[in-house]
Amino acid sequence: MLESKKNNYLIFLGIPLFLSTLIIYLIIVNYYPEKIQNDGRSIIIDNPYLFLLTTIVLAPIIEELIFRLKYTNTKYSKTVFYIGVFGFILYTQNYFILILLLIYALLDLKLKSSKITALQFLNALIFALMHYRLENLNHIYNLLHVFFQFSIGLILIWIVINFNIKKAIV
Repeated sequence: MLESKKNNYLIFLGIPLFLSTLIIYLIIVNYYPEKIQNDGRSIIIDNPYLFLLTTIVLAPIIEELIFRLKYTNTKYSKTVFYIGVFGFILYTQNYFILILLLIYALLDLKLKSSKITALQFLNALIFALMHYRLENLNHIYNLLHVFFQFSIGLILIWIVINFNIKKAIV
């Protein structure tokens, strides 16, 4: 089945990273619950209904269009990525990600389309870090969340490349 798919390294790295991070996280939560106090998210929503609406409906649509539309090779996908990520940076005040966005832009200019592996990994890293504040990533327990998001980013890029953006949103 996977032989006919493109960029399988994304799924072969993404799924094991996702599962191992999940297992480590479950062990820590089970045996050391006091270690996980605040996951360091950059956006906190206290209203449970708004939280559900945001995480189930809005976030998947907005995040996929910003972070993964680029892999559909549509006309404005690069523009959507750069403006969207810059907007996220301003909204969340995660200015340290500007450095990663600059590196991404330089690589995007230099690399040929056949050498986009670095861009895919950097895209997943930017996606992962966008969700968390830098000052809260000083502890290994909070870094687990970043690995979790990074693995999801890799898997979603693979889904967009091999299927379409609608399936990644779902």
